[in-house]
Amino acid sequence: MGRLGVAVCCEVIAEIGAIFDFREIQMEHNPKTGQALERIEAKIDMLQL
Repeated sequence: MGRLGVAVCCEVIAEIGAIFDFREIQMEHNPKTGQALERIEAKIDMLQL
């Protein structure tokens, strides 16, 4: 594999790493977002009474 092949390989590895990092962040924020939506729904329910 030449230098170009190694460079492309390293770039692909970096992009895959970024995708996994993004997924980890999403997994941390999804429960927080769900909890916030539940609080908003509860407030809307209270206002409708």
